[in-house]
Amino acid sequence: MPPIPSDASVGTSERKRLVPLACLPLLLAFSTVFIFGHDLRSHLYRSEAHSAQTHHKMSIAANLAPDHLFSMFYRQMLNADGTLSYALYNRFPIGGHALIALAILPFGDDLATQIYAARTLMLLCFAATAVLAYLSLCRLTRHPWIATTATLLAFSSFYFLFCGDEVSDETGPDLIGAMLTFHGMVLFVQERRFRQLLVKTCVAVVLGWHVYALLLPFIALGLAGECIRARSVPFKQKVILLIRSRYVLLGMVALLVGLVVLTFNFSNEYLALKGEKSLVELPSFQSMMYRMGMKPNVHLDWGSFFFSQFSRIGGMSTPYFIWAYFPPHSYVPLSVGVGIGVFVSCVLGAFFTRPRILWATLVLFGFCWALPMRHNTSFFGHNFESLFYIGLPLVFFSLVLLCLSRRFTAPPLMIGFAGLALIAFVLSSFQMSSSGYNAEATQRQKATLADFTAIRRLTADGDCIFVPFYEPPDLEWCWIDYYLNRRIIQSGSLAEDGFTILYDRMDTDALLTPKNERIFLYDSKGLLGVYRQEYQRVVSNELVARSTFDAYRDEHALYYVKTPCSDKDAKTTFSLRLFPTDEKALPVHRRLLGYDNYVLNFKNRALRFDDKCLARIALPPYDIARIETGPRSLGQSDAPGVLDVYRQAYQRVVSNELVARSTFDVYRDEHALYYVKTPCSSEDVKTVFFLHIFPTDGEELPVHRGPRGYDNYDFHFTNHGVRFDNKCLASIELPQYDIAHIKTGQFNSRSANRLWEAEISLNDRSK
Repeated sequence: MPPIPSDASVGTSERKRLVPLACLPLLLAFSTVFIFGHDLRSHLYRSEAHSAQTHHKMSIAANLAPDHLFSMFYRQMLNADGTLSYALYNRFPIGGHALIALAILPFGDDLATQIYAARTLMLLCFAATAVLAYLSLCRLTRHPWIATTATLLAFSSFYFLFCGDEVSDETGPDLIGAMLTFHGMVLFVQERRFRQLLVKTCVAVVLGWHVYALLLPFIALGLAGECIRARSVPFKQKVILLIRSRYVLLGMVALLVGLVVLTFNFSNEYLALKGEKSLVELPSFQSMMYRMGMKPNVHLDWGSFFFSQFSRIGGMSTPYFIWAYFPPHSYVPLSVGVGIGVFVSCVLGAFFTRPRILWATLVLFGFCWALPMRHNTSFFGHNFESLFYIGLPLVFFSLVLLCLSRRFTAPPLMIGFAGLALIAFVLSSFQMSSSGYNAEATQRQKATLADFTAIRRLTADGDCIFVPFYEPPDLEWCWIDYYLNRRIIQSGSLAEDGFTILYDRMDTDALLTPKNERIFLYDSKGLLGVYRQEYQRVVSNELVARSTFDAYRDEHALYYVKTPCSDKDAKTTFSLRLFPTDEKALPVHRRLLGYDNYVLNFKNRALRFDDKCLARIALPPYDIARIETGPRSLGQSDAPGVLDVYRQAYQRVVSNELVARSTFDVYRDEHALYYVKTPCSSEDVKTVFFLHIFPTDGEELPVHRGPRGYDNYDFHFTNHGVRFDNKCLASIELPQYDIAHIKTGQFNSRSANRLWEAEISLNDRSK
């Protein structure tokens, strides 16, 4: 295949005249993201993960301040000795978080406007990244309309439209830095403008680490080219030429700037931890080791890894609106096939297209990050890592259009393609915006925003001590971190001074925010008096169990009490089994066992005060015949009657249809799946299962599940299983909608890698 020539039908002067005109579709496209893409002033997010990432990164940005030496932390914690410790996030350069901090700085305590400003910044980063890609492709293809078309198609994928307004240093500033550096590479290769490349590289390193994935193939291929050109030169002279090469200088400058950034980060972290940990023990260093798979007992399922990466490439290479015409369960295999096809086409095309070094750098960009950071990029929750495969769709669409321009030389045809690409982008953006949000989650977030706005107003001059009475959802920690910034201190013990935040409304004079809906502020001293009275009331109730912790109950709740209470006591885990009077009151998957089973972590449900521990567990509304509870230990003996229930349940389960056989055998009936293992060890009890349910009708899926094509029901054995007679039995209820098929299996207990997986075909349950 001969090299693909640049388009010769457009002269230099005419091409310069067409460049501004070719930018018009880009401006129209990205205006739609602002017009109907997202209601920026409302507190709306497409998923909990999207919301958590936004609040997490904004909390880090909000905490950047000289009094903490600009260390990046997202939470303060009060230790038992009264000192403060910090949850640090120094693993990334400060540049991206600094930009977010500057965006929200002018708006003080106006949380809604801060979120609006930060999300607007991310959308501007999104548009700027596309402009840089367009300018680079203009020079590479020498055809502005091809550059416009390729850019619009590449940026109309699900991942870009979904993550475009997600506040993050990686999805915004880091990606801009990479594309800025690539533009510098284009200018260097074509016009030898090396100083500009150096400056852009230094800026990119300050914004994020992903630029190194771009520099690695560029420098390696550049040095390989130097070696080929100097093949007739004597060896010593060749070595001198390579050492003096500008590619080597570029790499050395990039490494030097990166070392300066790392030194700044590690120094801050070391000082924040007061020198209590060595360099290799610092959280950021440990995180880097894990991400690169260099910690012990970290394994990776390469087949699953590449499957997910090619799926992401397929999603990145397809305008989002196209997937509306395929059923969700077809998305993953189709996207994997598309991803493999795009990758192979780009590799072959880059080899035959000049300048090869630039095309090949774009092709390899994503994989040069994904492979060394495989334990980070393989996470489902890290779908934003897909954005760094942007080089593949840019190369793919550019080369296809160059081939078409070679065959069809009429300029209006390329303009027509740009128009179609604009329509594809607008349709994709509209589909993303019109897919809908979860109304309940939206209202919950709006209420949370209003509650914390009131709390910030009341606590402007003091510290808040957050004490969880009920365990907040994991992702809501990110909201709390951001909403209170440096004013929040997580503590396990109720203090005499300051304020306390609870998820529980109490009718007491200590309540300072009676109009709040979800999260409530209390005066700590007044609340302490309330809990002293509560303790006296609790211990006057019925004593139902006496052990390390004593358990009391009233009509509505169980109370676990310990005095004196130590840090070790606060880490206790309890088992709680509720046997109803009528088994029909139980959830379907619990009827098999005849009781409700809970595993409770005292730390997440308790409050400590006056050397006492008090935890409250609300009881379900059905009538309870008896309760079994106590500190939980693996392999503890069960009462004979309960063992009989387990044995009968096991016999019923194994008489059902066996749908998968592996380390755990999987059975199913009409309502549930059952996972069985015998013999069962203490390691088996730590098992985490993945369970992906593909509905017959894709409309049943939440919008953020649509691109994956399945509902995610991953679960931990301890929350859904029992162990008895050297057997393990776990059950999980299936959703009510019609299911096309199921994929399930087991994760490695030490990592997110799969030990085994199986696919289960189900008939339509309505038939």
